[in-house]
Amino acid sequence: MKYNIISINDDRARYKQMIRKRVHLEEVDVPAINAYEVDIHDELERRRLSITFPGMFSKGEIGIWLSTFDCWKWAVDNDEELLVFEDDAIPHINFKHMFRELYPELPKDYDFFVLWIPDNQLIDYVYDVVYDEEGLPTHVGPNKNSITSNYNFGAIRLARVYNGYGNVAQLYSPKGGKTFIELAQKTGIYTPADCFLYQNAHAGRAIGYGPKPNRAKLVSYDWKAVTTVHTEDRV
Repeated sequence: MKYNIISINDDRARYKQMIRKRVHLEEVDVPAINAYEVDIHDELERRRLSITFPGMFSKGEIGIWLSTFDCWKWAVDNDEELLVFEDDAIPHINFKHMFRELYPELPKDYDFFVLWIPDNQLIDYVYDVVYDEEGLPTHVGPNKNSITSNYNFGAIRLARVYNGYGNVAQLYSPKGGKTFIELAQKTGIYTPADCFLYQNAHAGRAIGYGPKPNRAKLVSYDWKAVTTVHTEDRV
């Protein structure tokens, strides 16, 4: 297992230093795509990708898509798990120990394992949700307790993915990389990269896991960090 940081410059050098200090794995360099400095359509064509809804996404969002796609491809090409951080991720000071507690519970058939879950998504673990074939909720019922949660598969610390967005820190298996590459090439880009993961998991096309709410402390995120992802430059 190795890790990569998606980053187009050193504006967030402090965060990257923190990741490197706290994540005790070998770092690999999967170059991030700065969508403001490349021909986006050439980059999409090279990866056999298309944008399903032109004008819907910013250049920054497509840059995240292309960079994430390349991380999937790295996992496939190297037949190795890849832990991927965005460059504003903040691993817990005890990340190494916390990760080693969770990882043994991760089922071997996993496609991705989410390490960061937004605080406002933790409550989703106890909602009674029905998803349609697109992975979108069609019914949200009364809260259920943690034992009878739809996402509880019997593990002590882990659950099936229950959140709907979040791309700050993910672990991909080689199988998962292949799964997402094939899905993306088939459907095109129709939603942000993080939502793509969760919608496909909720629809049953991908297998995702994450920590239960009381264990979701591995990675945090600075909501105040300046970002160039969500801009008005549409593609």
